[in-house]
Amino acid sequence: MELKVVVVGAGAVGQVVGTHLVRTGDLDSLRIADLDLGRVKRYAKWLSNDKVSAHKLDASKESAVTKLVRGMDVLVNALEPTFNLPLMRAAIRTGTNYQDLAFGPPYETLTKQLKQDSKWKKAELTALTATGNSPGITNILASKGADELETVQGIEIRVFSKLNSSELISTWSPATMIQDMREEPVVYEDGQFKRVPPFSGEEVYAFPEPVGSQTMSYHAHEEPHTLPRFIGKGIKYVRFKYGVNPLMKDFLRIGLLGKKPIRVGDVKVAPVDVVMACYPKPLGIEALPGKIESGVVKGSVGCDVIEVLGKKEGKDVRHRYFVRWPNIIDINKDMPHATHTSYMAGTGAVILTEALARGKIPTKGVVAPESLEREVRESFLAELSQKHIAVEEATDTVRA
Repeated sequence: MELKVVVVGAGAVGQVVGTHLVRTGDLDSLRIADLDLGRVKRYAKWLSNDKVSAHKLDASKESAVTKLVRGMDVLVNALEPTFNLPLMRAAIRTGTNYQDLAFGPPYETLTKQLKQDSKWKKAELTALTATGNSPGITNILASKGADELETVQGIEIRVFSKLNSSELISTWSPATMIQDMREEPVVYEDGQFKRVPPFSGEEVYAFPEPVGSQTMSYHAHEEPHTLPRFIGKGIKYVRFKYGVNPLMKDFLRIGLLGKKPIRVGDVKVAPVDVVMACYPKPLGIEALPGKIESGVVKGSVGCDVIEVLGKKEGKDVRHRYFVRWPNIIDINKDMPHATHTSYMAGTGAVILTEALARGKIPTKGVVAPESLEREVRESFLAELSQKHIAVEEATDTVRA
């Protein structure tokens, strides 16, 4: 079966997905679309593959999306989550499977996506949400730990990454990053979804070297929303923490992430709009290699840690998974458009894209990765190691 895939969004992550796809041996057609046609054409030229076509697309126009995806196997949404719902509508209208990498912010989008579950099941189609690195790889490892336990007490996820650079360089969508930093994170405790203050729950956590000990805090993210819904087994808590960004923490404290307009001279402006306008955009294939060659970017580190605590044979057992990110220097030799962050997200996503396009995901409806069949998840983890993403596991008995 040859793959027919549409990737909507030709940013850092969309390009990682596209590059992986053109390197498969069974690609039939890859349509890459973005509002910035020039960027798509430059990327398609770099791919140099006659199975790739470049398209200008306003993803808010459902009729245009519908026309683009008709006859394809999978629509991959590599845009910000605000486009999830219109792209899902276009996909199901054309009988196309759908996939996105995140559903927040705003995280209420998940509820709206899940309400369409019966419609997707009736159409015998799959809509996968939250399929990158975190969420994505983290979800699948959380479900792997849950598989090994009779009951699950709780899940804790910690993610840290750092770019070693002499300049401030963004490795992710500034809009998504800033909105996550200013939003009240959700944690799941005692059967309830609760909001906590941004940057609360601060702790120092010892990651494996070379990451080492890092300051972490609660962070708005997808996993506390989906894992309690899909894992089951009596789960009592799900918590997500991310490395503290001191700059964003200070911006939030002094009001620079506020949405309410303030008067500056003769104009009124929302402080967060100024921050977003000034914050550097992610570097692409035209600039990133040069930053590495000149020594501005010296390398990167990153690690996900997933801890699953529960009961097995009457004992408290903890499964821990350590996901080691490849260094940006090594990644860039093979994908000069990829950062360590976009590589992790795009690689996690594309493994599921290929499985979906090849008909290897039997699950129908609207689902997150942790609810996929066990054999699908095991195959996913096996493929990670072939794409330079190492996963290590440790299991111990915890004293009550």
